Amino acid sequence: MFISVCFFRDLRGNKFECDCKAKWLFLWLKMTNSTVSDVLCIGPAEYQDKKLNDVTSFDYECTTTDFVVHQILPYQSVSVDTFNSKNDVYVAIAQPSMENCMVLEWDHIEMNFRSYDNITGQSIVGCKAILIDDQVFVVVAQLFGGSHIYKYDESWTKFVKFQDIEVSRISKPNDIELFQIDSEKFFVIADSSKAGLSTVYKWNNKGFYSYQSLHEWFRDTDAEFVDIDGKSHLILSSRSQVPIILQWNKNSKKFVPHGEIPNMEDVLAVKSFRMQNSLYITLTRFIGDSRVMKWNSKQFVEIQALPSRGAMTLQPFSFKNNHYLALGSDYTFSQIYQWDNEKNLFRIFKEIYVQAPRSFTAVSTDRRDFFFASSFKGNTQIFEHIIVDLSL
Repeated sequence: MFISVCFFRDLRGNKFECDCKAKWLFLWLKMTNSTVSDVLCIGPAEYQDKKLNDVTSFDYECTTTDFVVHQILPYQSVSVDTFNSKNDVYVAIAQPSMENCMVLEWDHIEMNFRSYDNITGQSIVGCKAILIDDQVFVVVAQLFGGSHIYKYDESWTKFVKFQDIEVSRISKPNDIELFQIDSEKFFVIADSSKAGLSTVYKWNNKGFYSYQSLHEWFRDTDAEFVDIDGKSHLILSSRSQVPIILQWNKNSKKFVPHGEIPNMEDVLAVKSFRMQNSLYITLTRFIGDSRVMKWNSKQFVEIQALPSRGAMTLQPFSFKNNHYLALGSDYTFSQIYQWDNEKNLFRIFKEIYVQAPRSFTAVSTDRRDFFFASSFKGNTQIFEHIIVDLSL
């Protein structure tokens, strides 16, 4: 300790630039029991002429985030869903070219995602898990051979077929969205064929039955369940019309037309997210700009346009109070945007290379954060969200 005290005696009367390079000194001052002369800051402006020991923290200024490749899965995929069961984390990956719905489990020892089960089918485009009490179901959407629902069988330790979904209603499934209203469990399948019907299904304690056909002939591309001002809504995007908003009617217990999002034709996907108690949506467009919109208590208003030629997905996700958008493009690098609290918009944060990305899915386990990037033409990649200390 003699060396440390002498060192600070030599520094008396000097001023420091109190930035990340001084973080080690700041931490030492907080921990030492030695009597040390005050160390004053000459900058930056917010700390000028303050004592270094009075600075609250360097955690925000001296840390940033990054995304690094954690694991590469050697197969193509078009969608990834995640679910928790009995304190374990799983993901279900739709692989149309391999005709599989691959279920992976997080390995707490190897710290990787490993194979758990495999549901086979024909041209599988979506695998969506539904948890009801202690039961785990997976809705498997297929382009051919009809879509099905599988249930995990404890005695067989695998998923077995539980129920068929009628082909007459679902011809070309494009998205599966789960939701709950009061205590009732539902899911909706958006159908993108002219002959199909986007349909809501309801759990009746024995199985799932078709509850409401939403509309036909509109080639729906996506469905998003959203709570708007305490009321339940569905937003449907379409290749043939602007996105429409349906509101749950408590008397009829059905969805009824409520409005639309004007001037936004040919939307491939709609996703919702919240920041600071405000509701936002993203609208993905393959041609033209994709949009970020905010609910202003009356309607959704645009806050940002993102150039998105060739985009098939624009996915919002958050880790540790960091809010991101992942914009996947068929023509160029995929871009990750981060929310800038000062400018109140998303700025480009990082570019990643994913061949023909089709979905981005956030997964958290063992206090670690990941996102899966599915690829229609290449390997499925798993990126880890890490905190980087700039003071080192």
